[in-house]
Amino acid sequence: KKLEIVAKTIKKELIGKGVAILLITHSGEILKFLKPEITNIIIQGKVICRQRNYKMVLKTIKKYGYERCKKHALQ
Repeated sequence: KKLEIVAKTIKKELIGKGVAILLITHSGEILKFLKPEITNIIIQGKVICRQRNYKMVLKTIKKYGYERCKKHALQ
């Protein structure tokens, strides 16, 4: 519930107002509330995945962990 409140606040205050957002999270759960256009996965300072489908990213993270995201990276 707390993540949903944070996401709603971010949407209300920032999204749609010409503001870019860099959100750093370790769980990825907030993705389902923010529904980002592009999701980047960064490991050890390197972007290993850039994906437009946040649902696939979240599903992959939950099931296999972050390393598996490499297989779904945008080319």
